[in-house]
Amino acid sequence: MHEITIQERSEYGMTRLYPQNKLGKEYAERLGKKTLSHGDLTFIASLGVKVVPVEPVWTGEYVKYQLTRLGVIKKSSL
Repeated sequence: MHEITIQERSEYGMTRLYPQNKLGKEYAERLGKKTLSHGDLTFIASLGVKVVPVEPVWTGEYVKYQLTRLGVIKKSSL
């Protein structure tokens, strides 16, 4: 099964989602980005790729909430 691991970072008051593994970095590169948006992750998840937030992150609960709300990850996988 394919999966992308992401890490949330807060930089200058902006929340950014950085891909952490090779597959995630390849998707970001193809999209011409260094970070992925919630919309990008929703699209990638619709292709059957599992999106996994990595810990530790300072504000990880917010990202988990957003990704769960969008249906990218399921509550049972948290």
